[in-house]
Amino acid sequence: MLGYVGSDNNGAYGLESEYNDELSGTAGRLVRVQNRQNRDIMPETQQYIPATDGNSLVLTIDSDIQNYLKSTSRPHLPTIRRRETAFPALL
Repeated sequence: MLGYVGSDNNGAYGLESEYNDELSGTAGRLVRVQNRQNRDIMPETQQYIPATDGNSLVLTIDSDIQNYLKSTSRPHLPTIRRRETAFPALL
């Protein structure tokens, strides 16, 4: 396993953890001015900031090694998920 993400979708180990900042995008948001009753005071100043995707990470791995890792780790995935509440990233 080259890395995995936790239930919060942040890199928890390996490559996922090492490159988490590059792989993570940013959430979009709406910025506006409101009063105590949550009504817009100045709707003309409302600003939408779109979400941005994170970068991709392209790896090169020998296909024989990848197939071996898949076949030997598959029986252990339910135990890993239950114990760590994590999800394998590159299997």
